[in-house]
Amino acid sequence: MVLDQKLIDKLNDRIAAAINGELDDAAAELNEKKEELEDAQKKVDGAQSQLSAGVNALIEGEKQLNEKKTELTAMREELQQQLEQAQTGRQQLVLAYNALKELDDQVNNVLSAQQEAHGHLNTLQSLSDRQSALANKESSLAQLKQDNETLDAEIQALREQIAGMDPADENLPALSAALAEKDGYGVLSVYAEADTGLSG
Repeated sequence: MVLDQKLIDKLNDRIAAAINGELDDAAAELNEKKEELEDAQKKVDGAQSQLSAGVNALIEGEKQLNEKKTELTAMREELQQQLEQAQTGRQQLVLAYNALKELDDQVNNVLSAQQEAHGHLNTLQSLSDRQSALANKESSLAQLKQDNETLDAEIQALREQIAGMDPADENLPALSAALAEKDGYGVLSVYAEADTGLSG
């Protein structure tokens, strides 16, 4: 059987068109899948970039946290030292306050003893003044007694002299006047002596 060449060509064209259509559909589907794959890859790349950025952020955050931890640790140690220094300073202040209080008590005791000593000194000074006054009075009294004894001796001598004189002797009146004067002085001396003894 001999086929018509035109018919064969027509069949070939149809077969080629069908094959080309299927190839075009497959190519179109392949391109679509490729685009989807590229989109997915882009998403994966974006996610990978975000993941890398997140990891880097986490690493940086951990670094900053470590630095902050180191800073806080140093600050804590410094605050601990300051606290210890403050406690030591407080203890020193307490010791200083107690020492000052003890010193104040000692000063008050010294002032009290000084006032008491001044009181004793004033008493001693008063007693010394009274003793000096008494000694002066005793000295004056002794001198007065001595003068009185001398005066008594002179009066006795005048009396004896007058008793042995002639009543007509012209010196008798003068001696009598002298005797009267000395007798009067002697009486005053006795009164003065008695007054001095009472005053003492």
